[in-house]
Amino acid sequence: MTATAQAVLNVARSQLGVIERPTNRTKFGVWFGWDGVAWCDIFISYCAATAGAGDIVPKSAAVHSRLVKAKAQGIVSRKPSVGAL
Repeated sequence: MTATAQAVLNVARSQLGVIERPTNRTKFGVWFGWDGVAWCDIFISYCAATAGAGDIVPKSAAVHSRLVKAKAQGIVSRKPSVGAL
């Protein structure tokens, strides 16, 4: 199933107030299976998977790798839009 961008954003909003303890330890890292690391891209993966969009937003822990893949697919833009990472 592919979720809407709005569904992914709703999951992200539902996590407002979640904090890391002590350093980079979050429920997102636990979910991913790699806790205690920078979790910015893990959070993207968590939101997508939780919203049912894991089929279009691959599970990842590396922003740079996600960007390289997106550039190779020709889907990178400098214009922000709803649903863009």
